[in-house]
Amino acid sequence: MERRLVTYAMSDTEVLKSIGLQIRQMRINAQLTQQQLSQRSGVPRSTITHIENGENVSFLSIIALLRGMNQLEVLNTFYAPATVSPIAIAKQKGRLVKRVRNATAISPVIQYKSEW
Repeated sequence: MERRLVTYAMSDTEVLKSIGLQIRQMRINAQLTQQQLSQRSGVPRSTITHIENGENVSFLSIIALLRGMNQLEVLNTFYAPATVSPIAIAKQKGRLVKRVRNATAISPVIQYKSEW
C-alpha cells in the first residue's frame, strides 16, 4: 500500500495502515531499526511491527514511538484553535462600553415644572 493522506473516503482499517506506513517512514528517516526504536521508546519490537503493518494498537504505544523518534510535535495537529462560545460572546457584549461620557463637561440641568 502506498503512503497517502488520510481522507474520509478511507475505511478505518485503511487509515490505520496509512498511519503505520507514515510511522515506518519516520523511523527509516530517523535511521533507526525497529530494535533501536524499541530500546529508545520502551515499546516491544513486535508492537512496532503491528503498528507499521496498520494493526490496531494502543494509542499510548504510538505516543511512545513518536517520543522515541523525537517526533512528539506531530500530535500538535490534534489541537483545535481556541474558540469563544456564542454565550461567552453575548456576555462580553453586555460588558462592552456603549458610550463614553466626558467627566469634565458640565451637563446642563433641566428643570421641569411639577404639576403637584
